[in-house]
This record gives sequence, C-alpha cells and structure tokens, in this order.
Amino acid sequence: MFRFICCILFLFASQFSSGDQASQSFRVIVNAHNSVKSLKPAALSEIFLKKVVVWPDEMIIQPLDLPADSAVRIQFTDTIHQRSMAWIKNYWQQRIFSGKELPPREMKTDEDVIKFVMTHQGAIGYVSDKADLKDVTILSIDPK
Repeated sequence: MFRFICCILFLFASQFSSGDQASQSFRVIVNAHNSVKSLKPAALSEIFLKKVVVWPDEMIIQPLDLPADSAVRIQFTDTIHQRSMAWIKNYWQQRIFSGKELPPREMKTDEDVIKFVMTHQGAIGYVSDKADLKDVTILSIDPK
C-alpha cells in the first residue's frame, strides 16, 4: 500500500513539474527599440487577437504567429489566450468573414520570427525557449 501511494504521489508531482516546464516553452519577443518590457497575459492575448493595435508610443503593433500545428504556438495559445486552437481558428474566420481584420502574419520558423522582429519596430512574436535571441528584447510576462 505504501508503494502504491508513493507511486501516485510521484506521478502527480511529475505532472505538476512538467506543467511548469511547459509554461516556459516559449518566449515573447519585441524589437530592441520597443519601450515595452513586460505585459500581462490578458494584454498579450488582446494584442494577438488584434483587439489592441498600437503600442503606447502610437507605433502599429505587428503580431506574428507560428504555424497552427507548431507545439510552441499550441502552448502559447493555451497559456496566453487560455483557449483552444479551434477557438482561435473560429475567431479569425468570423473576423475575416465580417471584414474586420486578418489574423497575425504566420511565420514558418523561430528564425523567421526573430528576423522580422529585429527589422520591424512594432513587431511582437513568440519563439521556442531554445531560440537564439540576440538583438531582440524578451518580454517579461507578468502574473495574472
């Protein structure tokens, strides 16, 4: 019985720690000249849903997504939007159909996101935590 309880506790602890690691599986980046250094998850969600379209300095925000099947995008969507990929797809289909807005530009790789962010002051994107992040600013994500 003792072994059984220990096994259950170990499995529970493993799931808890893997959830913590998963929350760290991406980094949100902006151009090095952007004055914004941190955002709350809700503000990030609004930016990527294009509900907020300008930075505090009045520069147009250019959000970038990774491909829909990317594990990093799925984690970003779960963590920041707290929605499913299906919900996000439906949201954008409705926005496109109503003529309101197009979804964020989709980039193929972390490197593509980094290059775009480096060369466009209003850009914001997310990349794998393993990406080489020279010449961009990593945003701090404030707790809720």
